[in-house]
Amino acid sequence: MSGFGMQTYEPGIKIWEKSSEGQDRENMIKVPLLTIIVPIYNKAKLLKQCLDSFAADKFRGRLEVLAVDDGSTDASVVTAAEYESRFPEIYRVIKKENGGVGSVMNLGIRYAVGKYVKEVDADDYVDSDALGKLLDFLEECDSDIVLTPFRTVDEEGFTIETHYIKGVEYGREYPADVLLRHAEISIQGLAVKRQLLLEHRIVLEETRYYVDMQIIGESIYYAETYTVMGCILYYYRCNQAEQSVSLRNYVRNREDFRRQTELSLERFSRAQKEEISAIKRGMMKDAACGYSGMLQIIYLMDQSDGDKEKGKAFDGMLRTEHPMVYDEIGRQPLIRELRNNDFNHVHDFQEKILNIVKELQEVNKGFVSLGDVCSQALDEGGNITNYRLRKQRDKLRRQFQLMNDWFMNYQNGITAGQYLWDKGIRRVAIYGFGALGERLYQELSGSQVRAVYGIDRIIAWKDGSFQVEKQPDGTKEIDAIVVTAITDFCDIAAELKKSVKCPIISLEDVVHRS
Repeated sequence: MSGFGMQTYEPGIKIWEKSSEGQDRENMIKVPLLTIIVPIYNKAKLLKQCLDSFAADKFRGRLEVLAVDDGSTDASVVTAAEYESRFPEIYRVIKKENGGVGSVMNLGIRYAVGKYVKEVDADDYVDSDALGKLLDFLEECDSDIVLTPFRTVDEEGFTIETHYIKGVEYGREYPADVLLRHAEISIQGLAVKRQLLLEHRIVLEETRYYVDMQIIGESIYYAETYTVMGCILYYYRCNQAEQSVSLRNYVRNREDFRRQTELSLERFSRAQKEEISAIKRGMMKDAACGYSGMLQIIYLMDQSDGDKEKGKAFDGMLRTEHPMVYDEIGRQPLIRELRNNDFNHVHDFQEKILNIVKELQEVNKGFVSLGDVCSQALDEGGNITNYRLRKQRDKLRRQFQLMNDWFMNYQNGITAGQYLWDKGIRRVAIYGFGALGERLYQELSGSQVRAVYGIDRIIAWKDGSFQVEKQPDGTKEIDAIVVTAITDFCDIAAELKKSVKCPIISLEDVVHRS
């Protein structure tokens, strides 16, 4: 660790400081607009990509990155220190004993000096261009919370899904009660004003997992103003075997989930006593009820008999301390059955949950979320037909929303052709030739961008010089493929990658100009 010395700030916590003839680091930087807190625990293999996304001269004096090593046993801290050596005005490396993400965030908030605070996991990364736009915006912004869209990506960084914030005007400040009707708040899209965290003395539970539940809950509780930016900032890497969001890990870390559920219950109790809006109070109630139901499903996914008693004890606590939540989740058939059986014959309920997981795996090609399992078990009664119908309704709703947004763009003189042209794309293939594909073909016909041919696994036809084929045609020169089948984009793009080298773009990105 040549060129670095360690300064102890408090017991067990050390901050790496670059030696520069006694120069104080705080004199080297301006007060930054944004502090990024990066919790690091044995992520040496992926950390470089994360830290690279902040390493730019244009961020000097405007961005602070606190790389907090939470007791790693690999070379993570060495990697982080290299970035501090190159960009001492941006990076600050903190090494501490292992204590979980909550302890990292508490420490990071304590030492942060930025106007806003945002967490970025060490195995994720941001888009540097989008970060520059966000920093420009934060110079004038004074909202309590700033939201940005984000993408989930696979291990190779290929887009699985883009999570847009719809129904709002980008760059406009909204009161909380207006914004919360439209946006679903996620940790990946969240930047919070540091002053809000300090004023309300928000201290996070120092558990290893699910701290985002508390960050989101407390931020929503106190924030009064929101602004949404249109730039896609965060790239959330998922489908990793060790991720805390897998079903197996929910079971393994169930007591961390229980603690966060208890905090959501306490937050709802606070909301009933304090003067907050009805919308916020309703959100606190929905979170408390939702997490309580999820916890019972997590207990049932565990095959050990001991968790029968844990589920029963938790339900008893709800009945005594949170009767409104107890009554609300009691309307769900599975919870009602558990109570009617006094949490006996738990193996029958466990078998039901396992069958639900298997059915969902068949429908979703192996991927199953806890949300889907809980929806099936608690709301749909395990009826897989209802689940399929709901997925179809969601697909149609997304298509309708996309068409509406597209039409509004066109009315305002914003065209798909201009978006593609600005990206340097001159010739495209259109994948999926239903209503969306035909609409894109018609719009491009009047633009500088040429639709060379179409691809559709079912439809194959030729109309003049334009041909729709069942497979990509490697002999035709194109700059990109635009996929109009938005709900199946991930699977389609993965298949196309096997036979084409050009970029593969979702129609959603074209319409939302991402």
